[in-house]
Amino acid sequence: MREKGITVVFAQFQQSHVAPEHYEDFKRELLDDVRSVPGVLDAATTTNQPLLGGSWTHQIHIGSAEGASKFTWVSPDYFKTMGIPLLSGRGLSDEDTATSPRVAIVNQRFIRQFSSGADPIGRTLRTSQEPGYPATVYQIVGVIPDTKYSDIRGDTPPMVFAPASQYPAQRPWTAIMVYSSVFPEQAIRRKIAQAHPEVVTDWADFQAGICEGMVREKLMAMLSGAFGLLAALLAMLGLYGVISFTVARRRNEIGIRVALGATAVEGLLGKTIGITKLRGNWQTYRGIPLMPTYHPAFLLRNQALSEKRKVWEDMLQVMAKLGMPISERQQRFFLK
Repeated sequence: MREKGITVVFAQFQQSHVAPEHYEDFKRELLDDVRSVPGVLDAATTTNQPLLGGSWTHQIHIGSAEGASKFTWVSPDYFKTMGIPLLSGRGLSDEDTATSPRVAIVNQRFIRQFSSGADPIGRTLRTSQEPGYPATVYQIVGVIPDTKYSDIRGDTPPMVFAPASQYPAQRPWTAIMVYSSVFPEQAIRRKIAQAHPEVVTDWADFQAGICEGMVREKLMAMLSGAFGLLAALLAMLGLYGVISFTVARRRNEIGIRVALGATAVEGLLGKTIGITKLRGNWQTYRGIPLMPTYHPAFLLRNQALSEKRKVWEDMLQVMAKLGMPISERQQRFFLK
């Protein structure tokens, strides 16, 4: 469904003194006025504005299946305006009038729920009687893909779209979905005020309305991010404390074992002699035996077996210094 470039125009014409039987004709006049404004690419009327919280539900029967489905009455160009493709069958047209047979377009969820996935084109559905909405039989003539209905949360419900001309509860108001290349509010206001000064209009940016409906999700995302950052900070502080405490307690052991690379040796001993000359020879740091050897990064750059053997020989000396047992197999590591 198209979101960008859509403006919702709410038009009320109670003061126009239009007879109820001519409400739909007056809505078409307003729609033609809107379409004539430069920059307007498409426009259509609807009884329900999608994703803005509105909803209308009918109980329906189709064959032996029954249940609830969302209902919306729209003008013929609604799907084109909203960028909703027709998957099969036909769309609505100006030939679908108040006196012609009732027709409907359904979404894929409707087919799965009420038609077991079978092609519904040509089948009829019947609505249950409600105040102002008599029981009505509609023939299904088209299928559209699933789109969101009243909001973007949750699953897509079964949906039925019928011609606005066949809306049984006509009222002196309409909602017009306008697709335009520029925000057309001022131009449309002037056009309607010129042709029908008694009509009261209100406006909404479709995409902005959807974003406002996402405030809760955005707030939760911001809070989650803040709490996540706080948790990471606390974890880092805790980890730093543990490591600092461990290092302080085991400083002697670390010195006894090994000093990796020339940088470590220079930092501990203050010697700038190359690690190649120092490695394999015991040094002393504050009375603690210290074995210099190559840094692991050196072995990553130099894969020669002989270099790995040199480091291993240094480790054998450390193991021997610590009184660790050394097997014959360990003695032969990294030998050809």
